[in-house]
Amino acid sequence: MSGSAGAATDFDIYLVDDAVTVILAFSIANNIGNDPVEVLTYTNQGAGAMFNIIIDRFVGFGEPLLKYIYTGNMQVNEYETNSSTVFGHANADSAFAIGAANYQNTPAFGTNPPLKAPYSSKGGTPILFDGAGNPIDPVIRTKPDFTCVDNGNTTFFIPGYNPDSDGWPNFNGTSAAASHAAALTALIKQYGPSLTPQEVYAAIVNNAIDMETPGFDYFTGYGLCDATAALASIEPPDISLSVTPSPLTLPEPGGDVTYGITVSNIGDVDATLTELSDDEVGNLDGLGNCSVPQSLVASTGSYSCSYTRAVSGNAGDEITREIMATIEDDELNTVDLADDVSVFINSADIIFRDGFESD
Repeated sequence: MSGSAGAATDFDIYLVDDAVTVILAFSIANNIGNDPVEVLTYTNQGAGAMFNIIIDRFVGFGEPLLKYIYTGNMQVNEYETNSSTVFGHANADSAFAIGAANYQNTPAFGTNPPLKAPYSSKGGTPILFDGAGNPIDPVIRTKPDFTCVDNGNTTFFIPGYNPDSDGWPNFNGTSAAASHAAALTALIKQYGPSLTPQEVYAAIVNNAIDMETPGFDYFTGYGLCDATAALASIEPPDISLSVTPSPLTLPEPGGDVTYGITVSNIGDVDATLTELSDDEVGNLDGLGNCSVPQSLVASTGSYSCSYTRAVSGNAGDEITREIMATIEDDELNTVDLADDVSVFINSADIIFRDGFESD
């Protein structure tokens, strides 16, 4: 940790046989002043199946917090803590920590709710120090954030690992799941370039498929990411705008024209008309009987208003005005519409009268 003096205690870890007579593997790195981490690796190539793990304090005193994390194919018979396993950058506040689920254990392949992979990290690891290494009250973050599939095909990965037997090597682990999460966020940003990171995050977690308990849990986050649902949630509202001027023609030099506006929601999500404007007068809120905001329910919501303006010109002129509307849905997706309408100026009426008077 940047700014920290490092560990004040030194723990070592040993793997020994069932009789506790033979050391099979160990890690005895000097932790003093360094990161308090020991890593032990062992592959069992013998007949025995029972082993013991010894954690020894080599230097230091007091009661420091201690955690052990294991990966691979093993079972703990004593002192299983079932504690969190997420650590490092995955536990950072602004990071997306991604759990993993084998694609074959998802609704698309007949498993609902989907199942997390056994190697997917559990959240709940407390943050105990600030960036300068000072102790703070424990901060527990909502990690992992969500889960994505792994075990997909590749054209380049480890030959021979092909559990779905389709001839293409598979890539599993949370690194593979994180790759799918990155691809999904890229698709969302491509579809909605103006979306903030927070809005991208909301699109994913608000549309995730629950896996464990409803909502958030420390095993799968907010659930399995659903690309189709996430992208659908950021579709802009489907809105129509029509403007009708009355009258369409005026005699020279002009006169008053009433502009009738109708905004209709023909999409599948509720929306709100947030702004109406005219390229000449600006904001139309309060002009005529126009008023915003206005709620537009999905499929049938419609709002109409009108306002009157003086139009003037010479015979043959076409006077064009642009009316604009801004609509926003519940996911803060917006769409801007515009409609150009024209009024035409004609020659003044010519009236012929009999100028002679009878005697």
